[in-house]
Amino acid sequence: FTNLNLDFQNTDRKKEKENELFKNFQDSSILKEKDYNYIYDLFIDEIPTKFNIIYKMTKDGENNFHIKCDNINSTLILMKIKKNNNAESYNRLGGFTYINWDTSEQFKIDEKAFIFSLTRKKVFRAKSPFHSIYCSKNYGPCFGDKSSFPSFWTKGKIGGYNHSDIFEDLENNLTCGFKDFVIDEIEVFKVNFD
Repeated sequence: FTNLNLDFQNTDRKKEKENELFKNFQDSSILKEKDYNYIYDLFIDEIPTKFNIIYKMTKDGENNFHIKCDNINSTLILMKIKKNNNAESYNRLGGFTYINWDTSEQFKIDEKAFIFSLTRKKVFRAKSPFHSIYCSKNYGPCFGDKSSFPSFWTKGKIGGYNHSDIFEDLENNLTCGFKDFVIDEIEVFKVNFD
């Protein structure tokens, strides 16, 4: 019976810790409760201890990404996109980088950066080190490659995908076939680790 009580106590503590961690997502209009564990499991090298929302496009303004997010490392980007203004169905996706965003007009390398589809529950990690993010005053969050354009980019309420060999079948699986799309929401979370 003693072991049984310890198991219940450990389960209760784990549940309490998860509830504390996931209450950071309560202000998200992109994530659903069923997504919380998926987001947590995306991090294979380090364990997140806290997610703090630092930017929400519909609240902070579509052109204020850099005001809210520059010079902050370890950010999780979430997006809700649709094919055009008239579309009723949405897709949800995101990305993560340890590197801070800025307006340097440069690609930056982060070997551990990744992008993912919440809709399809699929993660895209780089095949090899690559120009992970693109920082520009003219764009919001952009995940890139070695070409002159990022593979996946946002600019205010519009976004797009350019073909890239960095990730396999990225367009069909990340953006669900959308080459150009309208962004309904972007949320950025600062991810804290132990």
